[in-house]
Amino acid sequence: MLTIPLIIDGTGQLFNKWLSTNYRRLVTGILSGVGFVFMFLYASLILESNYLSLYKRGMHWFINF
Repeated sequence: MLTIPLIIDGTGQLFNKWLSTNYRRLVTGILSGVGFVFMFLYASLILESNYLSLYKRGMHWFINF
């Protein structure tokens, strides 16, 4: 959701609808950066929980492979 302003701004510039100012680029860049950090953290938590569930099921051979 936080990357949507960056996509809209970039698409508008691509099709020459408007020129982006430095302030707009700063705001959209910060929003998308925060969004990417949250997506990365969420994905790492999911991978870690899957890793732990495999470990608890006794699939040590799969993890150490």
